[in-house]
Amino acid sequence: MADILVSTNSCTIRCQEHLDDEFENDNMFDCVSCNTLREKAGKYQTHHHTATCVKKGKVINIKKNEGFGRFDGYGAGEELNNLTVCRFTFPRYPLDKTKLISGVSKDTDEEIIKTRKQTLRKIVTYLIRQSLDAEKFNSLQKLTFIEFLFEIGMFDTIKNVNEFTSKEKEAAKQKYLNALSVSFSGKARVFSKRRVQDIFVNGYNNKLMQIFQANHDL
Repeated sequence: MADILVSTNSCTIRCQEHLDDEFENDNMFDCVSCNTLREKAGKYQTHHHTATCVKKGKVINIKKNEGFGRFDGYGAGEELNNLTVCRFTFPRYPLDKTKLISGVSKDTDEEIIKTRKQTLRKIVTYLIRQSLDAEKFNSLQKLTFIEFLFEIGMFDTIKNVNEFTSKEKEAAKQKYLNALSVSFSGKARVFSKRRVQDIFVNGYNNKLMQIFQANHDL
């Protein structure tokens, strides 16, 4: 299985000096605690593919013109064959807020499902291709959520990200959420808030991470 790059600096804690405008302030931690937690998250909560990830034996093939998001069909790269799909679903999908997403109902039109699956494939192949290249992965980690939506082709028009209206941003996000609705089986699934740079960070509890020096999933 190809090695997928991960960040050892990812964490979901924001101290007062390191806020961005996508996330609310968390006053539980000062800068020292934030840095300590970031180190622990990198050591204990960052996902690394192992033999356990490949037990289901599911693979994906990415064509030469896939994995480029909004440039799918135009970009050209190496064809990636027989990449093992991680059974723990890493890389995870970025999201600006924790969201309960309903699955598709039995009476959903087949054309709608087909379109959503095509969009989902665009998202998945983009995340995988970017994760396999150090330079591309570094650029990916710098994206805000809205910039990520733009790069994977969720907007209907091409212009500067800052020029999109709130309505256009909401429509792009809804298109993204619709695609995620066909990524699982069942009636619904909770998708956690996750920055783009945290797509390989397993969910954890901030307070437990301070005292429980091991991987946990809470």
